[in-house]
Amino acid sequence: MEKSWRFWGTLERCLLTLGSWVWGVCRISLLALILTFHLYGGILLLCLILASVAGILYKFQDVLLYFPDQPSSSRLYVPMPTGIPNENVYIRTKDGVRLNLILLRYTGENPALVPTILYFHGNAGNIGHRVPNALLMLVNLKANVVLVDYRGYGKSDGEPSEEGLYQDAEATLDYVMSRPDIDKTKIILFGRSLGGAVAIRYVTLCRMPSLFISGLSDQLIPPVMMKQLYELSPARTKRLGIFPEGTHNDTWQCQGYFAALEQFIKELLKGHAQEEASQGSASVTII
Repeated sequence: MEKSWRFWGTLERCLLTLGSWVWGVCRISLLALILTFHLYGGILLLCLILASVAGILYKFQDVLLYFPDQPSSSRLYVPMPTGIPNENVYIRTKDGVRLNLILLRYTGENPALVPTILYFHGNAGNIGHRVPNALLMLVNLKANVVLVDYRGYGKSDGEPSEEGLYQDAEATLDYVMSRPDIDKTKIILFGRSLGGAVAIRYVTLCRMPSLFISGLSDQLIPPVMMKQLYELSPARTKRLGIFPEGTHNDTWQCQGYFAALEQFIKELLKGHAQEEASQGSASVTII
């Protein structure tokens, strides 16, 4: 059995290498292929041209998906919070990419016992642009807030990609769980827009308690998709918060938004406090 798995694994790697080599040759010779096809035609040439175009689009899809340079100063300047305790931190992912984090510290009553929110932001901009939203979280939810710039965003190194975003989230969670001054039984993953996809990946893996916030006036992402995510979520505890006036970028400014988050967190902390204490294990929540 082990030899069989090794054989198929080796075969898969060989096919991937061969495919990558063929695509590379086609990409380099695309212009020549087009000229040759124009002169002589032929099904084989047409197939090679189509394969080259498809490969180029696949290779550069990340350029079409992610916008770390909007606005134009996003890679040069990250606004930092003022008047509140914070830490500007750099960590490394498992594949060696350096990420920039901002930790906003709650300094009210019992700061060592408050929840910690991991904030995964949306497309474009950097973590500094999300500080106003994060500060309101800190004040209204009485929680620490950790903001992370994905690879290729803000002052983080690398280039953005789907798999890279997941590794960035894992590295951020590992860092937070390693800190002795943070309550590991009260970790909350929060995602907006693109960050929602990053956070929700953990739902399918761990069936975490989840709160879905939907702005019905969102003109960018159809609100019905949020309802579908809610219905498909495997979480045993899940809630759906609806804000009729909420758009893609300003639902967090709607009346009752932070009250909905606060109620959900209180419900979880109350319902699971005894179970977490008896098990002594970490608890992670998705919002």
